[in-house]
Amino acid sequence: GDGSLTGASIFKQEWPDHVQELLNSGQIDKDSAEICSHLNIVGMVGSIDNDLCGTDITIGTDSALHRIIDAVDCLASTADSHMRTFIVEVMGRRCGYLALMSSIATPCDWVFVPESPPSDDWEEKIVRKLKNKATNAKRFGLIIIAEGAEDLAGNPIKAGYVKELLSKNGLDVRITVLGHVQRGGQPSAFDRILGSRLGCEAANVILEGLKSKSEVPPCIVSLHNNKIIRLPLMEAIQKTMKVKECVSQHDFSEAQNLRGASFSKKEKSTDCDSALIPLL
Repeated sequence: GDGSLTGASIFKQEWPDHVQELLNSGQIDKDSAEICSHLNIVGMVGSIDNDLCGTDITIGTDSALHRIIDAVDCLASTADSHMRTFIVEVMGRRCGYLALMSSIATPCDWVFVPESPPSDDWEEKIVRKLKNKATNAKRFGLIIIAEGAEDLAGNPIKAGYVKELLSKNGLDVRITVLGHVQRGGQPSAFDRILGSRLGCEAANVILEGLKSKSEVPPCIVSLHNNKIIRLPLMEAIQKTMKVKECVSQHDFSEAQNLRGASFSKKEKSTDCDSALIPLL
């Protein structure tokens, strides 16, 4: 994650001092110190959250999305047979990518994502939406909540609160927190191929440094428009941290833009009332 990459960048900056210390203490000779005079670093991001700015998708995201969709499909069957509303909480920390994409790929009625909090009257809207659905002989409802979802005041939107709200209005509601099942299992074909492509480019970066016997700027290899690219390491991390700052300052448009086109375009393509997205 960004913490590991930040640590690697700091380690790279400190590397010459460590080499000099070993040389001064006699633990290495001058030839070894010269060979190891610099440290080349290249990052490959493995995260189901897909929260790194500058990449369309990180290793593991697609596999996690498959787990969520499989689980929601199973829940839809029992929700239909019992005429219930299910609330599904998914992972993502401060990023709503998994929640947003799974809502598009499933028969979801509403989704909450951190990057776009709901309007102040969201409780009234969600109750009206789901009660109208029940009145029109739709047998079940489905709500997906990203674990970091908040309202405009910064208060967490939790599955328990949404269940209580709907239950008081006559709906039969159940909660499913998918938890760490999203992180396990066999990787999807896409993730296997992505990992291989990124790994190949990462090896090329290191080999270029070895061949030229020079220092290579620290970078992250990522996927953009189905092409493998290199991003300056700290620039990508700073943009990622900027998203949290934008959310705290209620600059949600900029937060969505920083997430990248794979997030912002799909978020804007829905009929969206802030973080609460009614899906027809």
